[in-house]
Amino acid sequence: MVFREGASSAGVVIAAVGPHLVGADATDGTVLWKRTIGAVKDRSVLLIALQHENVIAGRGNDLVCINQRSGEIVWKTESPVAMLTLLVDGERIFASYVGEVACFDAKGALVWHEALHGGEGRMSLAAGGVVVQGVEPPDWRLR
Repeated sequence: MVFREGASSAGVVIAAVGPHLVGADATDGTVLWKRTIGAVKDRSVLLIALQHENVIAGRGNDLVCINQRSGEIVWKTESPVAMLTLLVDGERIFASYVGEVACFDAKGALVWHEALHGGEGRMSLAAGGVVVQGVEPPDWRLR
């Protein structure tokens, strides 16, 4: 878990529950907007990170940028890697999955995609003084 003071100037708290993303007023809890990212039956984890006035949400191969205050979709794209780790470092967005890392610019365009190390298990990312610990890949055999 990563905390950065002053990261959200919008006065909005963002909650990710299952495939659902909710923006609520940080002062009184009033729900401002709701979004569903990816397929509801998809069991992958919804990852979120803040980037200026936007929230970046990743789930499976879906990567979406949403305005924190209005809930409007700014852009959405498909990642070449299914995300288990998501990191925002200023204008760059990094998504990783068991050894593969994809880098996107602030507008969602793919900058690069590389297999940095093959293998299984979680992958942590660090850039610009921010560290994000990866989660274990889900065991899809367990239902």
